[in-house]
Amino acid sequence: MEEAVAIAHALERNAVHPIAEAINAYAHDKRIRPLEMSDFKSVSGYGLQGIVQLNGKPLPVFIGHAAFISPQIAHENREEWEQLLLKIPRSGHLNTILLVGSTLFVVSFSRYGPPAIGRHDPHSEDRAQLAPHHVTGDHQDIAEGVAKQVGIEEIYANLRPEDKLAKVSEFSGKAGLIMVGDGINDAPALARATVGISMGKIGSATAIDASDAVFLNDNLFLLSWLTRKAHQTMHIVKQNLGLALAVILFATTPALLGLVPLWVAVILHEGGTVIVGLNSLRLLRS
Repeated sequence: MEEAVAIAHALERNAVHPIAEAINAYAHDKRIRPLEMSDFKSVSGYGLQGIVQLNGKPLPVFIGHAAFISPQIAHENREEWEQLLLKIPRSGHLNTILLVGSTLFVVSFSRYGPPAIGRHDPHSEDRAQLAPHHVTGDHQDIAEGVAKQVGIEEIYANLRPEDKLAKVSEFSGKAGLIMVGDGINDAPALARATVGISMGKIGSATAIDASDAVFLNDNLFLLSWLTRKAHQTMHIVKQNLGLALAVILFATTPALLGLVPLWVAVILHEGGTVIVGLNSLRLLRS
């Protein structure tokens, strides 16, 4: 088992996915060093592969999604593999599969402790109604468990990066869409969404570059604040535009026609500028 952890650590040590971080942290806690690896290859959205030297012999190793592992399973092990695929979704945990030569390992992850509880935002009811969707590459049962904890009813699971992009494109064609993601696999969908938001701490550099906004502290409870602030900003922008047009119609234009003294037009124009500035400062209030 220690060798399996060392191999998984070798495959995942340069990845930034939460699964990779969990494997690397476990190996570090157990003081398990990664094995030397060659011919390393990353297949985005599917998994990682390489060759390790085990007992003096080169051995191909793979870790990732079942669809990535399946083509590597030998014919004589197909029946056992099919049975394993039926059991994994029912385990209730997030899993990844490690294939070492012809030996399979299922690496399971679970979160200990009660669900995280965030501070209630008293203004969240005032913002526009949002329809949340859970779009993930995880198995359906894992996605359902997470969605149940956070109160999301619309679930789309077992999606590859291209599937996420297609789903986000579909949603964006119907209405404005906020996409929140953190991994490199989310980057295309983040770029396609009306507004893409990534995580500052756990988010990959690719996801951050593709997004329009970043939660520096990875606090998703800021989403309601952000949407409320965005609507307030648009409301104030419309107010300022209306005030500017009013000054043009009732001060600048009449002054050019000689209907209003120039000094009155200047006072109204500069006064309107001050009001616009003061009105914009309201956005600084939290």
